[in-house]
Amino acid sequence: MRDEIRVISDPEVLHISLEPTRSEILCILSEQDMTVVELSDRLDKHPTTVYRHIKKLEDKDFVRVSGVKWKRHSEEYVYGRTAKLFIPDCSFINGNGKSKLRLVWSKNQVKRLLDCLEKIGYDNNVIGIEDNIYQLFSDLDQIYTDKVKNVLDGGDDLTLLELLAIKRVLLVLSIAHDKEIKEKVESIFGCISEK
Repeated sequence: MRDEIRVISDPEVLHISLEPTRSEILCILSEQDMTVVELSDRLDKHPTTVYRHIKKLEDKDFVRVSGVKWKRHSEEYVYGRTAKLFIPDCSFINGNGKSKLRLVWSKNQVKRLLDCLEKIGYDNNVIGIEDNIYQLFSDLDQIYTDKVKNVLDGGDDLTLLELLAIKRVLLVLSIAHDKEIKEKVESIFGCISEK
């Protein structure tokens, strides 16, 4: 049986899942369990390459054998994720006090956010805006992760949709009730204008 959420506290374990091919495998397996051959067809990669990635993910408990399919008198293992959602335990910190995961993901998220805003007609060519948004997201992520971890530590199970809903509500509450966060949001996003 698959867990709803798995909290990862070891940065080396987390690093295994961030490699692009392994990340894509985990994404595909979130849709349905598959064999190595099925994954290799979907990824357009040799089955041996996919198998090596699967083994690394299996060794770190990201995937597990969920069944067996018989093809031409031989068996193929079917692999599935061990959890619907993997989130970092922000207690592992690097030298500048930020979660290693946030340093990897938030920079990419900020760039994607600004690219999307530009595509839908917003001018975001403001000097330093990427760093300001990144810092805001990092601060908010720390708050949200700590609060969600408290819920998980209390034994509550959350679905992925519930987790995303909680994050959205926490963002709205932060902007509505925390004067400092509201001022940061206004100063950062107030300079983004429609074209």
